[in-house]
Amino acid sequence: RSLMPEGFEALTAEGLRDVIAYLGADDSRFRILDLSTAFTADSTRGIYANKDSAGESVHFKKFGIVKAGDVPFDVVPPSKSASGNNLIVLRGRNGLARGYAQKVDVAVSPVRAAKLHVLGGIGGWAWPFGGDETKGVPVAKITVTHADGGTESFTLTNGVHVVDYNNPAHECSGSKKVADVVRDGQIRLLTTPLKNPSPLTRVTLESFNTAVAPTFAAITIETAAATATAGK
Repeated sequence: RSLMPEGFEALTAEGLRDVIAYLGADDSRFRILDLSTAFTADSTRGIYANKDSAGESVHFKKFGIVKAGDVPFDVVPPSKSASGNNLIVLRGRNGLARGYAQKVDVAVSPVRAAKLHVLGGIGGWAWPFGGDETKGVPVAKITVTHADGGTESFTLTNGVHVVDYNNPAHECSGSKKVADVVRDGQIRLLTTPLKNPSPLTRVTLESFNTAVAPTFAAITIETAAATATAGK
């Protein structure tokens, strides 16, 4: 008989991600979100100027569970995605970005969340591209919807939360560079607290359709129950 517990094979994709996140984080305070229905681009091809410019992309060192500090994220290989995509790149005014969706929704199995962790913080044609006059321009908005109908929104601005993807020397104050996830360029961690105690049911990512093509790789929720326990 298999050493795996009975019923393990019946786990949904979301359930399996929860198990992996639990094992990877050594506790159950994180919920990795399934972004598969929202992906718009394939990291193994060009994602900004054109699909044949494979150098203009996010080059992950590995796929699967990666960590930013103690926060686990699921970097999906495009071969395991039904659409063949594994990144969310939103609409901008240049290159391929003109054809991307401006807004995507991610459904969430209701969970009380204390923090939202986002692996992204980069974009095509983001600051310092375009010079300092582009700094502070809104490039994307993250909106979380709760079961009680309430929403919380967070605006990401150029050069403050988001920088150009292609140079690890670029820095900004509103997000943190994550080491050992990409082979070149950079990817960053954005963390925002959530105030509404009602369970979270949806995350919406939307661009402002500027010159910047905001890019996201993964999202993880930190649960409110675990945070409250840790604070005791």
